[in-house]
Amino acid sequence: MNYLVKTIEHDTGEVFVDVLKIKDNETYKVIEAESKEEAEEIANRPKGLLEVVSSSFNDNPKNSC
Repeated sequence: MNYLVKTIEHDTGEVFVDVLKIKDNETYKVIEAESKEEAEEIANRPKGLLEVVSSSFNDNPKNSC
């Protein structure tokens, strides 16, 4: 069984903890973005091999022509 635990620390120092049971058909991902719209766009991008396997070859491509 998997659980998602969210912890929030208020300005007053009070800590709030929320625990959510993750269902079998649910997945969660943390995405770094400047806005909700950008996060949705990033989440909806097609998944490619380079997201799974990093490659120094494609990290800094040079024009060989």
